[in-house]
Amino acid sequence: ADLIYNAKFIDLYGAGASNIVALDATYKFMRIGKNVSCYQLSDRQYVQAVNADASHLGIIFSYSGETKQMIDIENILLKNGCMVISITCNSSNTISKLSDISLSVSTRETLFRSGAMASRITQLYIIDILYAVCCSINYDETKEKVIKTRIAS
Repeated sequence: ADLIYNAKFIDLYGAGASNIVALDATYKFMRIGKNVSCYQLSDRQYVQAVNADASHLGIIFSYSGETKQMIDIENILLKNGCMVISITCNSSNTISKLSDISLSVSTRETLFRSGAMASRITQLYIIDILYAVCCSINYDETKEKVIKTRIAS
């Protein structure tokens, strides 16, 4: 959470259902004033990684930890001097082994894996925890930012 809170730029990466989690994280951290980027298309994510430097924190979401595009992006980020946090199913996969910090989610997926239900929910939960901790680092300032960015219904 400290890395996220103190990062100048945060770049989020993911494919499929993991990209949906990355998009959710983008909105949450944007609400508290973080400079966050996330793209849905893998070619845009690739360009985002190529343009990143040591002032960027990369967060990679990949349930399997073996998604080729995410491995390629992680290697680019590391080559460019970026810190990388990964959120994967466990610590014995390519992406988590390369990451500076690896967070693991439940490895129990349902029969209907194509829906990526359990993995998506656990990744979202990790983001909610990180967001809450980031908010608590400077609660008063964060509270003001959340109020300021609230859209009236």
